[in-house]
Amino acid sequence: MQKWLYLIARSTIADYWRARYRLPKSSLDAMLEAGWEGPAEVEVIATSSGAEERVERLLQTLPEKYREVLKCRFLLKLSVKATALKMGVTEANVKVLQFRALKRAADLEQVVTEQEHRAL
Repeated sequence: MQKWLYLIARSTIADYWRARYRLPKSSLDAMLEAGWEGPAEVEVIATSSGAEERVERLLQTLPEKYREVLKCRFLLKLSVKATALKMGVTEANVKVLQFRALKRAADLEQVVTEQEHRAL
């Protein structure tokens, strides 16, 4: 009797949560009929050439390994594993190189920014 009551309680609770979190399903046709006009066009945000130049200068001042890991990870959007394969190092080494490269770039950015402010 106790086992039977437990199974009923479990089923009742599962049904409750299933119904509560069930998302209404709607087809694309129904959404279009309701007035949806499709995905919004993505606006291209123009980046300032000054920022691009600063990034390029920073990358050029970094050692080759740091520059390569940052390009792979952020410009090419490769995973840690893919970056490790491309560079011929371990995944742990990629993580260390990325951390050190970002730290060095941040330090260099601060120096460059201070120099620019002094020049103005």
